[in-house]
Amino acid sequence: MSFNGLHNGEIMSLADGRYAPVAYDFDFSGLINAHYAGTDPTLPIKSVRTRLFRGWCAHEAAYPAVYDTFRAKRPAIEALYADTIGKLMTPGTVKSALGYIAEFYQDIRTPESARKALLGDCVK
Repeated sequence: MSFNGLHNGEIMSLADGRYAPVAYDFDFSGLINAHYAGTDPTLPIKSVRTRLFRGWCAHEAAYPAVYDTFRAKRPAIEALYADTIGKLMTPGTVKSALGYIAEFYQDIRTPESARKALLGDCVK
């Protein structure tokens, strides 16, 4: 997904005048880990399960608040795998997805771990 090129994502206008990115079509993400998914050959990764942060370095000061938002939403994100739709997935798929999510939360557990795991690849 790329919001720079609006590939598999849209910018939505909210009722209060703000805008929000909305992503879709996750079959090439590590979360889904589809057997047919491949990486962009121009990127230095070989698996869709390998995280590569493509955000802007210039916004580094804003990231801690974003991590806080993700931490606050963790129970709701994980609950998606236990709701009526989530129960349609195989137990192995659920376990894999929740493990992938848990790895992200390990990456953002401290400012230092987030800097090491994510910001080393930020766009300059």
